[in-house]
Amino acid sequence: MLNALFGIGWMVSQALLWAAVGAAIDHGVVDHNSGKLFLWVGVVMSLGLFQAFCGVLRHQLAVTNWMSATYRTIQLIGRHIFLYGHGLTEEIPPATS
Repeated sequence: MLNALFGIGWMVSQALLWAAVGAAIDHGVVDHNSGKLFLWVGVVMSLGLFQAFCGVLRHQLAVTNWMSATYRTIQLIGRHIFLYGHGLTEEIPPATS
């Protein structure tokens, strides 16, 4: 659940980043207004930092989930081999056609 929230934050900030760049160009560069330009540059930087923060936490949680699932799979296979391992060493007769 938390991973999904960080993923949403990462994607929304990525989408809004280019809207903020466009607003910085429209309101700051085209209108020759340095105050608005610095305001929108601050918004772009804030969105970039938020995207980096969400991206790092999203990746950390994804790797944690992957490692947890891998460990549980290893436990399940190990338990199955422990309980039914004798069946793995029995010879299987060849199939006749």
